[in-house]
Amino acid sequence: MQFIETRGNDGVSAKEVSFSEAILSPSASFGGIYVPEFLPSFDTEFLTKHLNSHYKTLALDVLQSFKIDIDEATLIEALNRYDAFDDPSNPVPLSKIEEDCFVAELYHGPTRAFKDMALQPFGYVLATEAQKRNEHYLIMAATSGDTGPATLETFKNQDNIQVACLYPDGGTSDVQRLQMVTEEAENLKVIGVHGNFDDTQNMLKELLASEDFKAELENRNIKLSAANSVNFGRIIFQTIYHIHAYLELVRKNEIAMGEKVYLIVPSGNFGNALGGYYAKKAGLPVEKILISSNVNNILTDWIEKGEYDLTIRELIKTESPAMDILKSSNIERVLFDKFGAKRTKALMDDLASTNKFIMTAEETASIQEDFEATYSQDDECEAYIAKYAKEGYIMDPHTATCMKSYQKHTPKDLKTIIYSTAEWTKFSPTVARALGQGYITEDTEALAWIKNNTSVTVPPMIEGLFSKAIKHTVIVEKEGIKAEMLKFLSLMKTYDIIVVGAGIAGCASAYFLKEKGLDVLVLDRAGVAVTGGSSAAGAFVSPKIGKGSSLQSLTNEAFEFAKNFYLEHFPEHFIQTGVIRIPKDKEDAQKFSEYEAFNEADREWFSQSKLREIGIKNAYESFLFHEAGVCDASAMCQALLTNIPYEQFDVKSLQYSKGLWVIGEYRAKKLILATGYETKFFDMRYMGVKGVWGTRGDYETSINLDVSMHKKISVSANIDGIVRIGATHEKGVEVCMGCDSEPLKELFVTAGTMVDTSDFKLVKTFCGMRAGSKDYFPLIGSVIDVPNMLSTYPKLVGGLKLKEAPKKIKNLYVCNGLGGRGFVFAPLMAKILAENIVDGKEVDARVNPDRLFLKWCRKSPDLDR
Repeated sequence: MQFIETRGNDGVSAKEVSFSEAILSPSASFGGIYVPEFLPSFDTEFLTKHLNSHYKTLALDVLQSFKIDIDEATLIEALNRYDAFDDPSNPVPLSKIEEDCFVAELYHGPTRAFKDMALQPFGYVLATEAQKRNEHYLIMAATSGDTGPATLETFKNQDNIQVACLYPDGGTSDVQRLQMVTEEAENLKVIGVHGNFDDTQNMLKELLASEDFKAELENRNIKLSAANSVNFGRIIFQTIYHIHAYLELVRKNEIAMGEKVYLIVPSGNFGNALGGYYAKKAGLPVEKILISSNVNNILTDWIEKGEYDLTIRELIKTESPAMDILKSSNIERVLFDKFGAKRTKALMDDLASTNKFIMTAEETASIQEDFEATYSQDDECEAYIAKYAKEGYIMDPHTATCMKSYQKHTPKDLKTIIYSTAEWTKFSPTVARALGQGYITEDTEALAWIKNNTSVTVPPMIEGLFSKAIKHTVIVEKEGIKAEMLKFLSLMKTYDIIVVGAGIAGCASAYFLKEKGLDVLVLDRAGVAVTGGSSAAGAFVSPKIGKGSSLQSLTNEAFEFAKNFYLEHFPEHFIQTGVIRIPKDKEDAQKFSEYEAFNEADREWFSQSKLREIGIKNAYESFLFHEAGVCDASAMCQALLTNIPYEQFDVKSLQYSKGLWVIGEYRAKKLILATGYETKFFDMRYMGVKGVWGTRGDYETSINLDVSMHKKISVSANIDGIVRIGATHEKGVEVCMGCDSEPLKELFVTAGTMVDTSDFKLVKTFCGMRAGSKDYFPLIGSVIDVPNMLSTYPKLVGGLKLKEAPKKIKNLYVCNGLGGRGFVFAPLMAKILAENIVDGKEVDARVNPDRLFLKWCRKSPDLDR
């Protein structure tokens, strides 16, 4: 059987999908949901066949009657979940409370609510399908009190599944809340929301339909699904117990086969009632389905008047909180079944745009052919609870709403089945109040009083809740739900690699690893390029002048690569202003002529007069590198992390366990440290990382300066009215050195000897430690296991030469020591590191930190000799 869309097809989505596709991705075109293209027959022949069947046997035949694409072995294993209910032989007992009134108790599962009837098997089916496809899913659930606990219970510790459950803070009972916030499986996240159930459900629907949110999940290789009854996987299981309850009446000789009955359903989101409607339409002998509500009785208006009007309503908190709902998702499926996709879309569009819809008289009459409705006040429900308690039957407040329907809306001499959707233990203060103990407000006291003063018992899974530790404490505004979910996904996922540090070294490493197809997460305690070298002293990209040293050669290779990389991928964040290298003094000027033969970069000699023409004071003849320029440091780093998840997280410790690096709640197969001057996590003294304090000031000015320059310090061109002055000359300063205008005073004086600074106005200050190595070469590659090496080869400190490569710490890498040329070195160094990690290509010997290890062993004063 195929499944089709309630609001028609948008021309992009498939017009028909299989059952497995519908449950894995329940959001359809135009915000609609999926329904079966036709219903099977549950007529007298089918019913007679199952008169003496076990619940699981009946359930399997119902499921297979829908011809769903789930193999029989999976369905059987899913239905075996009913074996954990109170009575495995009959998970839905039928209790007689009046001569013609019976209660189908749907709450005998692990969370004591009817949602277990669907979610226990459904959760297994969905998780199994995800595992078969090797796909990972985020299951989102919005709950008014019962769906949440049942969803968490069925999916906890399931591979390939993560669950984010939203509940309205203060809008559930204490037991319902505790059932959620005490769950401790790692794949679960419970989020309280300031608002009501409609707020949480609306946000869930928005996220299900959000292409941006789906794209962010796609970057994490995660697909999106839902456990609410918008998912037909819930509805198909909720059809079964209506058939079972009818057969129970026949088995008890209360009715003859084929005799009609009334069904009374306490309704919030209408999924339970929809299961009854589908069973009725498929042949179950049902006279009417009676919908009972609390004072949030919008369903009563819809059925009696044909109006669904949210404009005249505000959600009211009641003693039956699971029904405190104004937007009932599943009426859409009834509308589709009655009136088709075009009319359904029109009505739902009206509801979305105007907060109401109005049906025609003929349409309303069609709804009334199958449904009637009424509602009860809280005091009426308490009276019904008290009445039946005296007769030995304790019911919860949701079930109590049904009694008014039973008394006033069952005119024919037919038997009535009431669906009890929750055990009384979930609402014990309300039950205690109904029994005359109005002073009791705490669940523990109410449970104890009822247990001691009636014949009922409290199941262990409820009693044990109050001693369990609270695991989920997050409560957010509804606008914060998306961010909290994304944070949870980052926490739960095992990444290919985590990069610690979001300066230019870390961001570039993440970029090239992502390009290689790896799943990457970036962590930084402060933010992307917020502190440290990448935000200080500017981000100049220019060649190195000199007499052709190895460092100059490497720097200029890196410059050429970086320039082309930025221009190709991020031209909006790299401005080719050109950079003039100005001699510091007369002696330095003489050297410039000697450098001429060793400079291959595109350059031009600038005479003193030509320099003065462009606003540069008192300068000797200089080099202008035309292709050099300036990066917007923060914007460039942010751009490099496009589609790469980033979390602000202060890394306190690192642990390698079972083949994974564990950083708090984050996990990865490999780890890169791009932490700059901070090398506290491992013994990396041999690298000789040293900090240099960088300072930069951004000045507002009207000066006409089209080119950037360097002479001891750097002064940028005027870019959008801002000139940047920066340098990295202060060594050995404290890390906590103040980031204010003081360090800039000397730089500003020096800048005044280079250009006219008379109208410069300081608008922003940056500062932080840049990290260089002892020989000024970058440090790229694996990290040596120093303690292991020193203990294994104690004579290293005496000059022992190794015959093999030093032993490395498994799956640990470093990208560090880029010094004052971070934006020059970073792209090429990141490419080298990515090729080493992914392709196994050896790291360039000039930047491999191994080169420093033996020298450190021989010469370091830190070591005992």
